[in-house]
Amino acid sequence: NRPSEAVTPSAFSASAPGDPGQLTLEQERERWRARLAPQALKAASDAGEDDPESALQSKKDVNGHLRFVLTSDLTRLMRQMRGLGLDTVILPEGAPVQQLARVALAEERVVLTRSRKMQLAGRAPEQLYWLRSQAADAQMREVIDVFGVVVDP
Repeated sequence: NRPSEAVTPSAFSASAPGDPGQLTLEQERERWRARLAPQALKAASDAGEDDPESALQSKKDVNGHLRFVLTSDLTRLMRQMRGLGLDTVILPEGAPVQQLARVALAEERVVLTRSRKMQLAGRAPEQLYWLRSQAADAQMREVIDVFGVVVDP
């Protein structure tokens, strides 16, 4: 699939309207930015500043509301994300999908995966983002774009 094309509904376990598997890259961007905006504002206000813009000093502060858990096949992407100061964990190879879902929900993390077959139970599918790009550099650009990662604060 090209980034602007919709992904087939079979890409995710949920089949409700608004299923992430049916969204274009632009729709995904809007979905995640709207969902994460309150967390970004809370992170800014927790820093103790009246003006959220001035409260966000470093990359870690700016992107502190972004927390990710990655499948084991995304090691190169994880290194790049950590290099930008993003809170990123990766599950060991062979870790069950249920563990991925538990970590995502308990720690309020976004699940990044390349697997179109991944099926998460309960509320976990809401935390899932399917990477369209194949190469780590392109995946990093996709994460920056979709989640609004600030690279140079």
